[in-house]
Amino acid sequence: MFPYRPGDVVRVHNYPFISKAEQERMKNEEKTVQNLTEGKPRYGVVINSGGRHVDTIPIMQIMSHGGQTQRSDYPLRDDEVRLPESTSYQKRSGKVQLYGVIKAERIESFESDEITPPLTTIPLRTKIDLITRYESIIKIDYFKRKLDIESPNHSQVMSDFKTSVLAEKLEFLVTKKGERKFDKMQNSTLILKDIQPLGRIGKNNGISVYALKLKGREDEFSYTIGTFKNEKQIIKDWSKPMKAKQWISEDIKFHILKKDIDKQLRPNPLIESDKFVSFKEFSQTVEKNLKPTQRKSDLEL
Repeated sequence: MFPYRPGDVVRVHNYPFISKAEQERMKNEEKTVQNLTEGKPRYGVVINSGGRHVDTIPIMQIMSHGGQTQRSDYPLRDDEVRLPESTSYQKRSGKVQLYGVIKAERIESFESDEITPPLTTIPLRTKIDLITRYESIIKIDYFKRKLDIESPNHSQVMSDFKTSVLAEKLEFLVTKKGERKFDKMQNSTLILKDIQPLGRIGKNNGISVYALKLKGREDEFSYTIGTFKNEKQIIKDWSKPMKAKQWISEDIKFHILKKDIDKQLRPNPLIESDKFVSFKEFSQTVEKNLKPTQRKSDLEL
């Protein structure tokens, strides 16, 4: 399967008017409906790539409402996010300009032979707007029922999409060449190779900040993480390999943005490249410093 990424724009060869879930329900109820699979070609936005092992690609459709969305005074509906005006892709015959709105009220899944390869992609801001719009309409009974019926797995799909978008916003798993690898490596195992303490921040200095060097099978990634964990918890929890999606969930910034995706975060402290130590050395130092305290505690008990 072609390596799709969340936010890719594709052309669906036949986006059905009746959702696939509804089609299946009608078949099970033995309802006779003419042209059950009838649809039309539509552009759409990939919502979740699913990593390396995936059978179908979930997509939100792009609609123009017969060209109405091109009007400057077009009022967005509750479930719509405007496609950026700069969205386009290149064909042999020339540049193709795309316009319309992305519909957050339905997510349809397609196999790779039902869609084109990626044509272009939407920016981070539009992905964030899609999440915000989805989380808004899911609180409205009409849209909640519609999504539950037509897109039964919408909650998991959008949860995965949000994790991907937060990884992009936090610049997690970005190579030195600027390549974002979270979507491809979210289920890959990473080990903590080197670490650099960067101080404490927050209320009562409750958050410890560390610069990490995470090692995958091929690439090494630098990332700054904030945590409530003390050093003893860190050497216990971070000594074992973890999947990329587990590592990002260790960061307090991830959880702050998960609650409020537009929350302004303070800049990361500066990293000094010569101040990294191996995680093994860090752990040995922590354990050495803890021993006198432990002995004192044993005596007091």
